Amino acid sequence: MAWIERRRRQWWAFHDVPADAQAALGTARLRRGLETEVKAEALRRLPVVEAQWRADIERARSPVRDPVEADARFWRKAVQGAKSEMERGAILDMVADVARDRRDAALRRVGILDERASGEVPPEAAEADRFFALATGKVVGTLEHLEEWLATLQVEDKTRAMRRSAITGFAETFPHVHLVTRKEVQRWSSGQVTGANGRHPTTIRRMLSDLRTYWRYLAALGVAPEDAAPFDHIELPKGRKKADAEDTRKPFEPADVVRLVQAAEARGDQQLADLIRLAMFTGARLESLCALKVGDVAGTSLVIRRDKTAAGARTIPLHPELVPVVKRLAKGAGKDGYLLPDLEETKYGDRSGAIGKRFGRLKTSLGFGADLVFHSIRKTVATLFKHAGVPEATAADLLGHRIPTMTYGLYAAGASEADKRAAIEKLVYPAPAGRGRSKRART
Repeated sequence: MAWIERRRRQWWAFHDVPADAQAALGTARLRRGLETEVKAEALRRLPVVEAQWRADIERARSPVRDPVEADARFWRKAVQGAKSEMERGAILDMVADVARDRRDAALRRVGILDERASGEVPPEAAEADRFFALATGKVVGTLEHLEEWLATLQVEDKTRAMRRSAITGFAETFPHVHLVTRKEVQRWSSGQVTGANGRHPTTIRRMLSDLRTYWRYLAALGVAPEDAAPFDHIELPKGRKKADAEDTRKPFEPADVVRLVQAAEARGDQQLADLIRLAMFTGARLESLCALKVGDVAGTSLVIRRDKTAAGARTIPLHPELVPVVKRLAKGAGKDGYLLPDLEETKYGDRSGAIGKRFGRLKTSLGFGADLVFHSIRKTVATLFKHAGVPEATAADLLGHRIPTMTYGLYAAGASEADKRAAIEKLVYPAPAGRGRSKRART
């Protein structure tokens, strides 16, 4: 709380700064001369000074990129928290005083004594007007309710972070809610696809879906018009051919997958070699394989619990070539219980980052380009299934794909254990160089 003291006939205002804001403000105590010798006048001016200081402290505690919006947010909260119309009116009067003081100070700095006569509005004075509009609720920042909306979502932290990033990026072009119209969203969306750093249309559709949901939340709060739907019926151009080509991933040739295993072992990276073996005989995604634990080994099958989609939760029979590998990994599992122990884990629980980079360096050293990545092994497995005549529905069950037809996708019970095991045993790779022909060269 602020207080006043008399210093050399003049009254001064003081305010202690909380410890967590002192570093940002550079002081432990704020002080300002009130330019009056009359105590009653000093007490009248004190609330405005104190409110400005509280806004400074609030901003120091929770820094944001836009200091004007941070100050305005403080006053918005005060207005919204008023317990009576009289209190609300008093706070709005204080907001007007603060905005007027900012505007007058800005005009004085550039030597404008009569704004009407000069016809000039310096940027600092325009910022004072923006402060008033934000503080009184006439203008609402696009990000003002973002965190409270994110807190209502029942999603994983990684998904929440992706949605925060999407809306924060959108707000760089549309900082305030009233700027969001369907026409402008259409222009922005098209530019995101066709611009110099063009994104794939699928990415923009996902962002629009997140923005649409956030907009409904803002409408429910009364800060966005309920009858507007600026994110509906947005037409996106096709992605650039070059970008689409770069997004295409090719399958490895079966012999090349064997080369990758040999190269990893030659480097002494047994863990990476085991990861590649798991992929080439299951077709599972990198993240799913890195999440496997000893408890996911069910007899002669692997249970995939974590995957990209709901259809990804599945049981995969162990290929005969994989049985001894999984037994060895289960026996040597670390305290964390993972088949591939001691991998660095992100805050979202993803353990695949570092070993994925090791794979990238390995395949690059063997001369493979950007169109061949770890996910390409999954495509190799799908290709082998296709060439071996495995029914598409069985392959979909093993790879964790949703069956695209209505009848099979919604009502079918899935492939039998025997069908899946027979399909897995059709995964045949050439014998490693110098070791002769594999006993399982044909099925």
